[in-house]
Amino acid sequence: MAEKCKKNHVSLRPHVMAHHSAQIAEWYKAYGIDKISVSSLEAAEYFSNHGWEDITVTVPINIHNVDLLNRLNDKIKIQIVIEHLSTLKALEDKISKEISLFLKIDVDGEILGISAANTTKIEKIIKYLSTNKDKYHFKGFISHPYHTFLCKTRHGINNIHYNTILQLRRLKNMFQCYFPNIELGVGDTLSALICNDFRNIDELQPSAFIFNDALTWKLGACKLEDIALRIQTSVIAKNKSRNEIVIQANESHLTRNSYINVDGKPLYGRIIKKDNDKDVLLSELNYIHKVSLTHATIKVTPSEFFKIQRGDIIEVVPVKAPATFNSCQWAITEEGEIIRSMLQIG
Repeated sequence: MAEKCKKNHVSLRPHVMAHHSAQIAEWYKAYGIDKISVSSLEAAEYFSNHGWEDITVTVPINIHNVDLLNRLNDKIKIQIVIEHLSTLKALEDKISKEISLFLKIDVDGEILGISAANTTKIEKIIKYLSTNKDKYHFKGFISHPYHTFLCKTRHGINNIHYNTILQLRRLKNMFQCYFPNIELGVGDTLSALICNDFRNIDELQPSAFIFNDALTWKLGACKLEDIALRIQTSVIAKNKSRNEIVIQANESHLTRNSYINVDGKPLYGRIIKKDNDKDVLLSELNYIHKVSLTHATIKVTPSEFFKIQRGDIIEVVPVKAPATFNSCQWAITEEGEIIRSMLQIG
């Protein structure tokens, strides 16, 4: 991703919400990444305490956290996003010095932000910002079209990507008369992985970023070997009449994320097992089809049922790796290093 952004002359600001881990974020620096996105001021404080000095908070600011905002604004380069004029008015007399901000734009009517079609509302905010430049430094528009994950084809993801750019570019053209140097940012993992044309975009803010999973793989955005996170667990029970294998993993590990499998039923994870020290991916007819508070159940074909025994160690490729990591709050690398998230440390 760093190479792709460099080739397209686009700034890369990965979102760390997939892991909330300073250890993982540290890996980014080896690729020249020196700025990140977070989803809260608390996360911004955590990462600023671990050496990050350029942070964008991509969820609209909570006005009750203004003291923390002021502390961070004095310490690092921080950008916030807003989606309503009332937020600016509420902050105006509480911020200690000029704050940089983006307007959060909703490009499809379902995601958080101001509808791209609501130019009247956007114009009111822009005019307010233009008369309060001593308090606010308006940087531009950002959008996070997460609905790419609802697509079933790469073509659909490309369509959303280009539609997002068109809508943001339209807003930039409309309001450059107020602010000539408007920046445009897009923060979607799938389009960042799949698409190759980022003209008119200044910054990419991919959310899941390094945490590919069964869903990004299913959508053709990565290869199996590109999936960094797996759940390692053991078989604790078998039921021959139903061709089911029970494993010691539950909804805390797998979460409730799923997609519709080839048999028309929800799939909560793909299965990998060892065969002569090699990883073997089982077909989509062998998959986790039930998740509870205490365990998970794998539906298997009759032939696989007899190959898998109680006590066998298997690995699960989760449907949503970020949700899995944030639920477990820790992981261990192949080298034995324990990775922790700010949620566990906190």
